[in-house]
Amino acid sequence: MVDARKERVIFVIAPAKIFGIFAADVLAISWFVPSIVGLHMNFRVSAWATSSLAALVLLTTPAAAQPAAAPPNADDLVVVDCRLPPKVRKLGTSMVYQAAGAVIRIPAKECELRGGEYTLLDPSSYGKAIQFWMAEAQRGDPRAQTNVGALYERMSPPDFAAAAQWYGKAAEAGFAPAQVALGQLYETGRGVPQDRLKALNLYRRAAGISDSTLTLVESAEPAKAPPEVQRQVDTLRQSLEESRKEIERLRRSLQKQRRNESETDRLRKKLAAAEQELAKRRQSLQRDGTRLASLPAPSIEIVYPLATRGGDRLQVKLRGTTNVDVIARVVSPLGIASVSVDGKRVPVDDQNMFFVSSAALAKGNPVRVAAVDLLDRTTEVELVGTAPAQRAEPATQRGAEPANSLKLGDFYALIIGNWKFVHWETIQNALNDARAVDELLRTKYGFKTRLLINANRQEMLSAFNDLREQLTENDNLLVYYAGHGHMISELDRGYWIPEEAELNRDTAWILNEQITDYLQIIPAKRILVIADSCYSGVLTRSSVQRPRPGLDEGTRMEVLRQLSTKKVRTVMTSGGIQPVLDSGSDGHSVFAAALLKILRDNSNVLEANRLFDALSPLVVASSERMGYKQTPTYRAIAFAGHEGGDFLFIPRTLN
Repeated sequence: MVDARKERVIFVIAPAKIFGIFAADVLAISWFVPSIVGLHMNFRVSAWATSSLAALVLLTTPAAAQPAAAPPNADDLVVVDCRLPPKVRKLGTSMVYQAAGAVIRIPAKECELRGGEYTLLDPSSYGKAIQFWMAEAQRGDPRAQTNVGALYERMSPPDFAAAAQWYGKAAEAGFAPAQVALGQLYETGRGVPQDRLKALNLYRRAAGISDSTLTLVESAEPAKAPPEVQRQVDTLRQSLEESRKEIERLRRSLQKQRRNESETDRLRKKLAAAEQELAKRRQSLQRDGTRLASLPAPSIEIVYPLATRGGDRLQVKLRGTTNVDVIARVVSPLGIASVSVDGKRVPVDDQNMFFVSSAALAKGNPVRVAAVDLLDRTTEVELVGTAPAQRAEPATQRGAEPANSLKLGDFYALIIGNWKFVHWETIQNALNDARAVDELLRTKYGFKTRLLINANRQEMLSAFNDLREQLTENDNLLVYYAGHGHMISELDRGYWIPEEAELNRDTAWILNEQITDYLQIIPAKRILVIADSCYSGVLTRSSVQRPRPGLDEGTRMEVLRQLSTKKVRTVMTSGGIQPVLDSGSDGHSVFAAALLKILRDNSNVLEANRLFDALSPLVVASSERMGYKQTPTYRAIAFAGHEGGDFLFIPRTLN
């Protein structure tokens, strides 16, 4: 005996095949079913018709046997390139045809429920995803063109030339994410000839930079000379360094030979000759007309806290207690020979950063800072700090109104603290770090926070999916992760480790690309990821913009207002490819301790870029004291739709 329900389904599907319409296409069935049962024909999509293949299952399954809907598992929450079913359209009174279905990026389960087609993406299956987007890309859709370029860049092996071609089409149409992506290829010389100037111009176009009030953060490393003279710079550096070492060796020998007058006299003469030779080398380079001498002399800027410039005088706004030293940086494309504060030489780190005692500035006395480059050119500035008694400013004074006028929407934070694992080693400080960040963001900066402790893969991906549904286009999102990370450097693949993950099987690990995919489709305007672990798939800092140092407060706020219109997708990491230092101070990791210290001390509008510049030397210095070199990073995130600008922290007292 044939089940009547099964006969009905076959009867519906068969005509669909005759007319060349896919049986799995619910939208097609929405036309046939009403016509078969003799109802009024209507080509508008009905509520029944839009429910996907699940509607067919309902026709074949008795009501009593229908299972309750199960919550999505972790794989259901992975973002995919989904090709929706084709739409059935009617032309005139008799012709019916199918229009291609749209391609969108949504979680896999949602794609299934909408009757779409997808493949869980990995480098071997990107080719099929490219086919999904190609029709729209060829029709000139810049978003589709950018997605095609990103897929070519992410496939294995990557096709950078094809990626550059598609990015170029979208960039010409003024699509900012494509301009940033193409700029990265020009900066690194992948798929196109290396052209750093062209890269910077693309970054500027994406950010809308048109005047001197904005600057690009060139890189996380010290500024370098143009490529064509870098070889001369390196030769000069090596020559001068050898001369310095020889002079230092002779001085030590001279000190040891004080008792032997004849030997002492010989060493004195040799030392004088070496110093004279060093001076001649510098003079010769300046006379030769080489491009080295035309490079700009060193400049000094205050990284943190805020400072305003008046000629060679920098007014430093000391805030809070004086236990946070002033952090300064020397910008020199030629290289730094020395930096001194009030005549005393101070150490300079790999990023040309150094510290100036805030206690000295708080006394009200000017502090002289001098920087000398490899050609012996000296730049000096005078730092003047605001005395502690003069620091307090009511929220209604200057700064409160401009900050409030930025109109940045609501601020949200997803904070993940994974410290206890089934298989991985316990991270003692991750719990304290997550709770402290949660409390600080809520109370001082007014964030609406969600705290996850020891989250599994499904919980972490569900939280990102909830944010996709909750946030609006003008909102701000900070994602903070404290926990284990794992990096495969040769593949540029990074993972966050959920609490149930195994040590040697990556089935439960969360690929950074999966997080990036969510950052692309979450509608928030500005998103910052702060990871006390690794994060793969990033661009250089050249694609991050900031106000030029030394602007007055009014101009600076206007620049921040301009930058706030751009889509921001950036990530700040603790610098750990391998596990980073869990120990630190006050029960926090080295990275979290520095982050909390800067955010607690801040009382102004603070860009994430300045937060990083202040945090980085603190982390480097603290880790070196513990015998370990840990260098944080701050970058734009590739493939997430970054356009320019920066994430802002605004204390509640300014709103």
